[in-house]
Amino acid sequence: MQSIAESDLGDCITKVIHTGEGCLKPCVRCQGHIARPRVRQLGSYAQMKRSQHSRPLWIGLVACILFAPMLLAGLMVMSPYSIMIPPIGILLVGVLISGATTVLIALPLVLWLRKRGKLSAVNVCAMSILIGALLFAAFNFNQNYFPHMKDKSLALWIAERAALKSIVPGGILGLLSAAALCVGAGITVLPNGNHTGIKGVRNLF
Repeated sequence: MQSIAESDLGDCITKVIHTGEGCLKPCVRCQGHIARPRVRQLGSYAQMKRSQHSRPLWIGLVACILFAPMLLAGLMVMSPYSIMIPPIGILLVGVLISGATTVLIALPLVLWLRKRGKLSAVNVCAMSILIGALLFAAFNFNQNYFPHMKDKSLALWIAERAALKSIVPGGILGLLSAAALCVGAGITVLPNGNHTGIKGVRNLF
């Protein structure tokens, strides 16, 4: 009877050890059985996330929002016009405008590029230059167009000149903001063609 009980107990212990069911101190064979699938999943997930950017996207988005307003506010501090135009006002207004632009334009653009496997610093910066130039031109056109003027052609000419002059500064600010996004998120310089297959904003971390 004792030998049968010991045999049954030995079979039970062997089953527990080699299958991992209820094993408190699993052996090497059991550890390999349990750990390998999880390691493969974690490795695949990390590789998928870091195939086009090495850091979370939200870091790059925050850098994109803050960089241009902080730069403009810093330049205003060193300007003699800082008495009339407070730098803190430029910072606050700039963060609001930059934040809205980043959330409404930059974020969907980055997610779209990443889904297609085209997320890269080159693509992001090129598109940001174009978007920044167009937005600044439209903003300055609206700010300098006065339809109540008697000479409508003169009013239109003034607005067009202001819009044309703002194309280059807008493109530069767009480029700097995109560079901050790419550095913050660790986006690769050239696209590597890896498709993440992730939809929406649930993988910003």
